[in-house]
Amino acid sequence: MDQRIHVRIDTVNVWWEDLKFHIPVYLVKGKERALIDAGPPQRQPAGGLAKALEPFRVEIKDISQVLLTHGHLDHVGGLPEIKASGTAKIVIGREDAFHLSDHSRAFDEFYGLGTRFLAGEEALREEKADFVMGAGPEFSADRTVTEGDTIELGEGVELKVVQLPGHSNGSVGYYWGEEEVLFAGDSVPGLGGPDGSLPIIMHLAKYETSVDRLLAMPIKTLVFTHGYRAPRLPPSTIRRGVEIQEYLRDSKEVAARLTDVLRREAAGWADRPFREVADGIIAMLPGEWGFAPLVGQLFPQFSVTTIYYGLKQFEQGRQEC
Repeated sequence: MDQRIHVRIDTVNVWWEDLKFHIPVYLVKGKERALIDAGPPQRQPAGGLAKALEPFRVEIKDISQVLLTHGHLDHVGGLPEIKASGTAKIVIGREDAFHLSDHSRAFDEFYGLGTRFLAGEEALREEKADFVMGAGPEFSADRTVTEGDTIELGEGVELKVVQLPGHSNGSVGYYWGEEEVLFAGDSVPGLGGPDGSLPIIMHLAKYETSVDRLLAMPIKTLVFTHGYRAPRLPPSTIRRGVEIQEYLRDSKEVAARLTDVLRREAAGWADRPFREVADGIIAMLPGEWGFAPLVGQLFPQFSVTTIYYGLKQFEQGRQEC
């Protein structure tokens, strides 16, 4: 498949030294240049994003806006380099803005869940201290956006904000209506990556609504950050044409099966060891989907996040009934 998105869009692969793989961000070129997401954190003050931009003859100082799809570290980690080297305005969905300004809260609500349930409270305290120190300076976004807001880049490039909560509460997409291109970030992770962990979904009901929204939109090119897979489709960061509907329908099927299993297991889950609960839930999902027990996953914290928030959601629903 042709991985070129559009003549006005370049895929910029930023190296993540800690995990030894690239994270793509997307350079959108109108009269102004914008980046979709900021890429992963860098050990050096500069060099990750700046180096990745060199083949496109663009420097960080040339970027006018950074449009964040959500607040997770692989999407916002490059912001200190951007702040140090340029004057780009930082834009993020309103409900995810705290990821930039409150690293302690970001850790508690997302990054720390896997450590809490798999390694214990002492390890959690140490990891939190390391995270808060390593996350760099806290700062406020220059602009928080919500449904229907627009970003004008000039020369016919106008991006509209589409709220797509579920992966995170503040996940948004950026839709170029004239070309029917949607930058979705991680908002619809399908089956997730190939490592055997579950897709990260922090709120299943909102997620299914977001998928339905996309199914109803005219989209010719659907762009993700990671190479997500689906039950009937291999991993890819780009979906086109009829494959978009297939991918979205598959993603809805995955969410529906997760919802069914988590709802059934929500009663009394807190009284059992979490690892036992999680592995039991994973075992109830179709084997051909390729999910592994927690001990066999490269990123078990992803599965912990989805299972924990799903159980809490349906546990609360039972209590309200």
